[in-house]
Amino acid sequence: MIMTGAAVRYGPAAFIAVLLALPMVPSGSALAAAPSGAPSIGPQVSVSLSPETQAVQASYTEFGVASFAGIAELDNVPVGRFTVALTASIDTGWGCACAPSVLLLTSSITTAGFTVTVSLPPGTLASLVGALTVTAEATGAGYSSTSSANATVTVLPYYMLRVRCEAPAVNVSAGSEARFKVDILNMGNDNDSFDIRIENEGVVRAAGWSASLIVPAIPAVPPGGVMPVYVVVKSPPGLSAGKDDQTFELNVTSVGSRGHGPVQSAVLVLNASPKGGLGDSFNLTAIIVIIIVAAVAAALVWRRRRKRKTRAIDVEEVAPE
Repeated sequence: MIMTGAAVRYGPAAFIAVLLALPMVPSGSALAAAPSGAPSIGPQVSVSLSPETQAVQASYTEFGVASFAGIAELDNVPVGRFTVALTASIDTGWGCACAPSVLLLTSSITTAGFTVTVSLPPGTLASLVGALTVTAEATGAGYSSTSSANATVTVLPYYMLRVRCEAPAVNVSAGSEARFKVDILNMGNDNDSFDIRIENEGVVRAAGWSASLIVPAIPAVPPGGVMPVYVVVKSPPGLSAGKDDQTFELNVTSVGSRGHGPVQSAVLVLNASPKGGLGDSFNLTAIIVIIIVAAVAAALVWRRRRKRKTRAIDVEEVAPE
């Protein structure tokens, strides 16, 4: 045993007495004394969301809404009041909020509920997945604690289509072909494909006409995409001008919608008129021009006759007796 000079001079008993007289130095954990009546560990906040995943039905014109039930809880709560501030965020940028956004908890009320609402704008794509995070921060009685919970928001698909043709009427010579260019627009929020057919094909064939489709080899049309389709029609050889006009009913059906609610379809009516009839814009213009020219000529003839008649009357008045 190693002793100091003081211990050798005065003996072991005196050295022990000196040590006992020295003040005690508190340990590092004891320096941060907790408030009076508080437990050794401060209050800890926890937060949870239900359900963990929610699928939302959006639409082309309306918002989609997801709602989550949340619970905030405090453990190891000392005497006092604690404020829990709630914030919500989602990585897709959709609108989200907690209601209420501030909770008041005490040693007797350690649990409180809240609601998280997520708003999806119209036309939200079905391919998007939102990661929702709710953060709870509890403060009070000199303590602070933070916790967070996560949930997922998915988007249900909806299907919608639109069919358009800039020139739905054409003029066809006897025994010749004509083409209609038709655009099919995917107005839904998911990839889609289309079933295309001539609905009145039997009537068309019975009238001596034929119709066929030229469809591009596209496996799927993305949301907002356009698929061009050509309808090729051929008139019968004995087609007469101004008669035997033929309509073609183009039916387009969304394949994706067959498994998701009402089936979406559209019908576009196309018309083919024989050249030489009134349906021919050139011939119609020519007829109008002929009518105008004839009217002008008739007016000139009438004017000349009236002028001659007036001159004859004047000659009779000045003739000598």
